[in-house]
Amino acid sequence: MSYVFPSRPKPLSALIALAALSSTSAWASESCEVADLAASNTPIQTIMSAERSCFTSWYDTTSIRYSSIYQEAFVSKVAQRLSQTVAHYQGEEAQARQIANLAEYVRAAYYVRFYADKATPDFSDALDDRLAEAINAFLNSPYATEKGSAQTDALHGLTLMADSIKRLPQTLDLQIQLLENLKRDRLSERRYADALNNIFRAMPATNHVKIFTMC
Repeated sequence: MSYVFPSRPKPLSALIALAALSSTSAWASESCEVADLAASNTPIQTIMSAERSCFTSWYDTTSIRYSSIYQEAFVSKVAQRLSQTVAHYQGEEAQARQIANLAEYVRAAYYVRFYADKATPDFSDALDDRLAEAINAFLNSPYATEKGSAQTDALHGLTLMADSIKRLPQTLDLQIQLLENLKRDRLSERRYADALNNIFRAMPATNHVKIFTMC
């Protein structure tokens, strides 16, 4: 049997809608939409405990008006917390959910920054590199491909983040290693297969890519 994955992602609006609708559990009762983050005394903690239903508001380009939480100083703090959480990751569901949420917010920040105000400069190379290091630290973890919905979301979020920050070259070796150690018994898990496919989403190819064949 041949498995063919597309080399480019769905439109981001579709990905956001899918993320918002595909949750099977309530992660937290605390309000976590972008206005709540801007008003929170502990916005990073709010991100880490956010419900998936809040993600759509994080990508709203009009939310750039909450400039404090889309400025590099704040995103750098999110990146630091992401690195710390990855460093202590042992495959536990709660840890994985925090990693997935932090990665989601980073991706949203890059999206809003790019589309909301063309006069605003891109985030710095130093921030991009710091986030790439967090991705590599996660992929180097023995728990990177741990089973579980939250665990797979963490893997998916970080491999997709390599595209958001345009740092595929720095993460390429470890993403290829994921493919080389492909767990074929898990290919029925759409999110897991999609996480591995993110390497191709970060590439400029326009055609579909066949990454493996099973008999």
